Amino acid sequence: MGASIGVTVLAVLAAAFRPTRGPDPDPAITTKIHLLQISAASQSYHSAYGFWPTGYAEFYPEHNVNHIAFLPSEAWTTNDAWGHPLLYTPFDPGINYGAVVSLGHDGKRGGARADSDLEERFQ
Repeated sequence: MGASIGVTVLAVLAAAFRPTRGPDPDPAITTKIHLLQISAASQSYHSAYGFWPTGYAEFYPEHNVNHIAFLPSEAWTTNDAWGHPLLYTPFDPGINYGAVVSLGHDGKRGGARADSDLEERFQ
């Protein structure tokens, strides 16, 4: 239950920073919120089902057993603030974590400052 409350709180925060509200003064902050939201949704999914989701589809009610919404269904939820899709790596027991990654402003691996990759791991 605590994890689902965390997802709800993150969903509200993410909605407050949606890119549709106008220019974002710091897209990295909005992107970090999206990464945290997806990480929390992964942990909530694991708590609910006892196994990790393998991709974004499982976060939506039409694609999981108990029809639970782990993420808002708007497309911006799985994009960074620059409009690039966030990369989801399912939990891997070999390395003991999963991750969600933004490739930064340029949409390419690596980079510096605004072009830096952002990553949130979950376990």
